[in-house]
Amino acid sequence: MKLNVYHCILVTVESENDNKRKNDVPELYVVVDKKNVLPITSILEVCDMKKKVREALKEILDESEAHTEQVYTLAEKRYGFDGIASVIYLSVIHSTNIHLKENYSLIPFDILESCIKWGERKFLYRTVKHPIGNHFEYIHEIDCKNIVLEKSLLCSLIAYKYLKNRIDYTDTIFHLLPNLFTLEQVRILYEKIKCVTVDKSNFRKRILKYCEETDEIMNSKGYRPAKYYKFKVREDDVWI
Repeated sequence: MKLNVYHCILVTVESENDNKRKNDVPELYVVVDKKNVLPITSILEVCDMKKKVREALKEILDESEAHTEQVYTLAEKRYGFDGIASVIYLSVIHSTNIHLKENYSLIPFDILESCIKWGERKFLYRTVKHPIGNHFEYIHEIDCKNIVLEKSLLCSLIAYKYLKNRIDYTDTIFHLLPNLFTLEQVRILYEKIKCVTVDKSNFRKRILKYCEETDEIMNSKGYRPAKYYKFKVREDDVWI
């Protein structure tokens, strides 16, 4: 078995709000190597792939407990320039839980309308519908002249869209939060990733099953103290 694992590692970083009474603003960053592309792990033999990915995360983040899922196998001929199959893994974690090794860095990342933010640069993309027999296949086309960077952009776009769908029916969003968080922080992060506005009361009812109240209180934001919660694993939640 020969394949390359592309690690799309999304990290949440809080930017301080200019209004001291309002919540800090969560921003997404992506981990890149010295070439400004996604880290890659080459697998040249039959092995426990998930274990291999966690070992790689340990080498990148000094942390192997990031929430990690296999997202997609990139099969388009255009991206097979290295002659090896490519598998995309998504990992999510909060910045307070990592210590980046010196060969890696965080750059701002976001998916805007028809645009990928990659550090200080922005790349336009479009989703094109191609007929395949009796059905259609949707392919993302990215305006980037560097095929190596384009592949990293595509892998990140696919991983982000996977995350955007995944947070509605799993606990994935909680892995992008600090160890202690307020319910308002969960809502703000959810709205940012989904690009929606939710009803506060209904949203809180949805997420409370994953939240365990603590004795800690946030006094520095808002007009009244907010309770801190920590993530509570639900053993009765099962998904593939």
